[in-house]
Amino acid sequence: MESFSNNSLSASQYPSISDINFLSVENSYIKANLLISIIATIVLTIIALIVQHFTTGKVSTIGFHASYLIATIGVIATIWGYLGDKRKAYALRELDISYRNGVIFRKTITQPILRIQHVEITRGPIERKLELATLLLFSAGGSLHTFAIPGLPDERAEQLRQYILDHKDTTSAE
Repeated sequence: MESFSNNSLSASQYPSISDINFLSVENSYIKANLLISIIATIVLTIIALIVQHFTTGKVSTIGFHASYLIATIGVIATIWGYLGDKRKAYALRELDISYRNGVIFRKTITQPILRIQHVEITRGPIERKLELATLLLFSAGGSLHTFAIPGLPDERAEQLRQYILDHKDTTSAE
């Protein structure tokens, strides 16, 4: 019979997150999100001007300010989204997979492969056109995904999925 052990570790023995080699999402994903955000901002601003024009017969000061506000919010959201997309990265190691994101409030999630219950690959119409995919990882005990890794090339998403499925029953006792 094995004896139970749960010794304390000193801070110098903790693994360092800086040692993880993170890979960024694809540049085509970042560019597509940027383009979509720019187009959405322009369209919403134009719609606001058109609605104002047809309700009053001319573009009033209030309508102009409303359009200006929409454009300003759109530009800020576009910049924020771009910076956020540049920070998205993932890392696959033997026993876990990590994902980091965030501009000001940065977050790193590490999920042991052993605890992954389900893996999904999703592709929206724009992702299909760019040959990209999003990998969704589900852990036990929740109906929502633990995290999603967007902007992966189709082939890499399939490889990651297959690696996780092949190794999710691997134990550290082997």
